[in-house]
Amino acid sequence: MKKPIKKILFVCTGNSCRSPMAEGYFNFLSDMKKKGIRADSAGISAFEGFSPSAEAVEIMKNIGIDISSRKTKRLTQELVDSSDMVIVMTASHKREIERKFKTDKKNVKLLKEFGKNGDMNFPDIKDPISMPLGVYRECFNEMKPLIEKLLEDICE
Repeated sequence: MKKPIKKILFVCTGNSCRSPMAEGYFNFLSDMKKKGIRADSAGISAFEGFSPSAEAVEIMKNIGIDISSRKTKRLTQELVDSSDMVIVMTASHKREIERKFKTDKKNVKLLKEFGKNGDMNFPDIKDPISMPLGVYRECFNEMKPLIEKLLEDICE
C-alpha cells in the first residue's frame, strides 16, 4: 500500500518566484478541496528571509491568494526529509537535489511530469526573475494546470 502524501516541497533556484507561486496555489487548492495536504517551498540557491518578488505577489493577488508574508528559505536536508515529495521546476534542480541530498529519487519529480501530454521535450518551467509582469503571468499559467494535476494524482 502506498504511503499517503501529506507534505509537498516545491523547489526552484531562489525561492522568490516560481516555488512560492506554486506553494500558494497548491495550498489554496488543497484547502478549497479539503485535502489536508500542505505545500512548502525552498530554493537551491536562496538567500534566507526575503519576500517573494513583487511580480509573483501581484500575480497571486490577482487570483485572490496572498503570498506576501512568506519568506525565502534555502533548501536543506531537513526540508527534504520532512517532505513526502519534492517537486522541482527544472531538470538541473532535480539533478542537484539527487546529487546533494539523501533522498529517494522516485520522490523527486519535475512539475512538468504532471502534464496531461507528458511532453518532456521541454521539462523546465522557465524562471521569470527580473522579467516583466506578463512573463510571470505566463509562468503561473504554465504551472497552474500542472499543480492541479499534481493534487489530483496524489489524492487518487
